This record gives sequence, structure tokens and C-alpha cells, in this order.
Amino acid sequence: MVVSFYLKTPATLALEPIRFLTRLLHKNILWSISPILAPLFMVRKAGREMGFKNARHTAYDWFGSHQYQRYFTEDEIINIFLSLDVPDSNIIRLHKGLYKIRKDQGVELSNTRYSFGNEDSRFASVEK
Repeated sequence: MVVSFYLKTPATLALEPIRFLTRLLHKNILWSISPILAPLFMVRKAGREMGFKNARHTAYDWFGSHQYQRYFTEDEIINIFLSLDVPDSNIIRLHKGLYKIRKDQGVELSNTRYSFGNEDSRFASVEK
């Protein structure tokens, strides 16, 4: 299984005031102004290589994020996996914020669903 997290970085913290306002906009308005915001995501070489279209989608996603979206530190991510009893040896960091979780042989899957959306509650489990 591959899991992606939004990471806390100096950039996410610096741009949070703008994000606070833009996430209140209607999605059509945000899409209309996303070309203005896209260059922020083309500063780095990787962003330029991905192109303007990708930068526009990234701007739309980042600045229009849902209220339940939150950013994590690397330590918080590892603690999430460990709290779910994923062995350290099965957590593979592929890239910043992108993790692959290997399945242990003989692991039984439960019907418990975990919710990470609410910042106030830590990893609440809900029985299906």
C-alpha cells in the first residue's frame, strides 16, 4: 500500500495565511485564479519540469484544501503507522511524504476503519 501525506514545511507555514482565505472561495473562483498562484509551485526545478498545467492543479489543490486536511511532520507520520501496529521494517519512505507499507505474511485484516481527518481526535477507530 502506498500512502501520501502533506508535509509541514517552511513553505506550508509561510503560505498558510493565504491558504486560510483561498480555501473559503468557491471552487470555480479558485480554479479561475489558480494560474496566478501556479508560479509559486514552479520555483523549484522539479516544478518547472512538471510544467505549468501541473503547477496549476497543485495550486488549486493546495490553496483550496478541505478544512479537514492537515500537514504532518515525518515523526507524526511514523507514529501513525506505529500506532496502527505496522512494524518499523515495513515502513518504506519512497519520497517526501510518500510511504510504502509492506504487508507482513500472516497479517489478518480487520473491519476497523481509522479516521485521521479531525485534528482534535487522534486516530479514532470506528467499527464497520
